[in-house]
Amino acid sequence: MGAVRSASVPTAAPAARSRAGIGKWAEVLLVAGVVACALFLRLYDLTGESLWYDETYSLWIADMDLDRLAYLWEWPVQFPAYYVLLYHWLRAFGMSDLSVRLFGALAGALTVLPAYWLGKALFGRRVGAISALLLAVNPYHVWYSQEVRMHSWAVLLTLISVYACWRMVNGGRWGWWALHLLSTALTFHLHYYVGFAVLAENLYVAVHLWAKRGGLFTRESWRWLRWWLLEQVGLFLLMVPGVIVFLIKLLDLNEWGWLSQRYGPPGLLDILNLLEAYTLGVDFPGPSFLAWTMIGLSGALIVWGVWRRWRTREEKGLDAPLVFSLIALGLPLVACFVAGQFSTVWVTRYLLPFQPFFLILMALGLSAIPWQRAGNVLLVLICAVSLYALGNMYSVQQKEDWRGVASYMTPQFAKDDLIVLMDNECRVPFSHYFGSGGTRIEISRFADDATLDEAVVTAQRKQRGGRLWVVVSHADSQSLEQRLEALPELSFVKRTTFVGIQLIEYAWS
Repeated sequence: MGAVRSASVPTAAPAARSRAGIGKWAEVLLVAGVVACALFLRLYDLTGESLWYDETYSLWIADMDLDRLAYLWEWPVQFPAYYVLLYHWLRAFGMSDLSVRLFGALAGALTVLPAYWLGKALFGRRVGAISALLLAVNPYHVWYSQEVRMHSWAVLLTLISVYACWRMVNGGRWGWWALHLLSTALTFHLHYYVGFAVLAENLYVAVHLWAKRGGLFTRESWRWLRWWLLEQVGLFLLMVPGVIVFLIKLLDLNEWGWLSQRYGPPGLLDILNLLEAYTLGVDFPGPSFLAWTMIGLSGALIVWGVWRRWRTREEKGLDAPLVFSLIALGLPLVACFVAGQFSTVWVTRYLLPFQPFFLILMALGLSAIPWQRAGNVLLVLICAVSLYALGNMYSVQQKEDWRGVASYMTPQFAKDDLIVLMDNECRVPFSHYFGSGGTRIEISRFADDATLDEAVVTAQRKQRGGRLWVVVSHADSQSLEQRLEALPELSFVKRTTFVGIQLIEYAWS
């Protein structure tokens, strides 16, 4: 019998290892499939639309001499980490629409990985997989992954920061502390709103120590808390340059003042708009009842998942994963909402870094449905509606068509022609596609009557033949047009409408 037993041991062990290996590889294939799906959706029709103002502004800065980091400080430049990364990307892959948008699309696709890891660490493999899938097909995240802006990178690094925080609190080794410090500091120089995530992390640490270790300042808590406080000091020191630049822009140069002109204090409608964006993206094409149904479903899933988790918990007291995820989503949004009553900080696209926590809680609700088949049906429905919304995003042009304007003007433009840009900030996207050629006059969208009169006199002085091209975007050009059409030597030729742009042609007699 002893010989039989000893002989049976080596035959059982490989079988157990084989089963474990299958599970591991199945997980790898699952995650790889979701990443591939996310990458496909973010690469599809990546260059279908022209780069708009914000994107060309990113390229304008990143194309400067950013090898000297002191230059960023002297200017000073907001979000310098993004422009430094983009600068090196441009040097490696060029300035084509495809290459520059690929930079953000890759970050957007990679965000699926930390979404899976965090969902799995908090609530198990099924929640992690659903979270990753919901993020992969989410129209709002796809939209901003296809822009040459810092948003997709900020989401990726914010999620890594929060995941590293969770591992730190739950006994993670020094590597997780280093990852949290570096990823959070880097994210702050990409997107200031990661500061709200840092507040959420500190609140959770306080709650965790109070519930699990008998208080904040007990001997057991202090042994861990002192390292956390030391890490926070290091984090603050790494953030100081960005804080100084932010305060200069906000208080001295008032460069964020335009936000207050466009966005007011947030209210209930703004919360609903955020839920719609998190769930359906921008410009949902479907009927309103479907949009309201999906918004209600997403909220109901979160409430159901939280309630079900709380009711079925095995241990009394703090449900750490649930509290952590609620704080990670709730505190930044509440803080932005409250601060938004006094300052313009509630801007929907700036709240994108907190969307993954919304989707993780949705995934928790889907996994908590008692009948797994019903949960799978709802998941398929959500993914189908997301793909439907993406179809509209791909098929309907929504961004300013500067590429179309340049393609129209280039073959007709003559050396004696004059270009009038209104608003004057249009020079960045216009020059990106048209180049720097041609004599130009730039007029602010806020120009008063005297400024408009001066612009018309300048146009008369600079040009007496050829055509006058008036390029209008984000501005009311009616007063300017009236002045130009009052000139007897100038005749109206044609008005051509592009997405977000009016191109008006005049001819000198």
